[in-house]
Amino acid sequence: MTMGEKNFIESKDTIQYNIITNCLLQVTLLVFVVADILLYLFDFEYKFICSSLFGFIFAIVITVADISNIFLSIFLKKKYQHIYYGVCAVMISLYLSFIVVKVGLYPFNQLFGLLSIAIWAITSLLFIYAIINNIKNDRYNDNSEDIYFFRDKKNEDCEKKYGIVITKYTKIVGLIYTSFAVSLIILYFIQKDQFKESGKLLMDYGQCILIIVLDILCYFFNLGWKLIIKQIYVHKNL
Repeated sequence: MTMGEKNFIESKDTIQYNIITNCLLQVTLLVFVVADILLYLFDFEYKFICSSLFGFIFAIVITVADISNIFLSIFLKKKYQHIYYGVCAVMISLYLSFIVVKVGLYPFNQLFGLLSIAIWAITSLLFIYAIINNIKNDRYNDNSEDIYFFRDKKNEDCEKKYGIVITKYTKIVGLIYTSFAVSLIILYFIQKDQFKESGKLLMDYGQCILIIVLDILCYFFNLGWKLIIKQIYVHKNL
């Protein structure tokens, strides 16, 4: 085991492995998939909330993936712990990416949902490469210039607890998400006539805030790849 792998495996993650965290992740996924399935079955539409065949198929695929993830976690237990939470996180990230496009482009062709998957896939590949590169260069050690620590409020005696590594790849992914959100906002204001109830101050700025918030959450949950990769390195070094 290299020092880079050792420090990565021992690095602290803010996610807590407990029933509450598990319920929050599963309830979030459940709300997303059930909403899309019901929207399609009842052909419902309200403002940016609308049904589509693509959304229905997407929800079914995510449901199957989540159920498979749950069963694997039950049978493999702790051997699958990091991957289980990581897969939940990246699926939420993928769904948030899909919702961002739905919010920004829903009056147009529903296959724009493929754009959300493409953006998510590109940023995921960058995250995976960045994490592996960080391990090789031992950026998860406490003395790394690229790691930023946050204090544990429950333990006042501990100066350093949770750390996040920020490199040029982290910033590139952030730039991609930011550019994507800005593009959707610009498109919204250019094509406002295609959106129901546009022109109202609350609707217009609410649309912008929603796109930005969803994009930030998508970025955050995509860090679930770190947990998946951690499980791989844990098994590699057993």
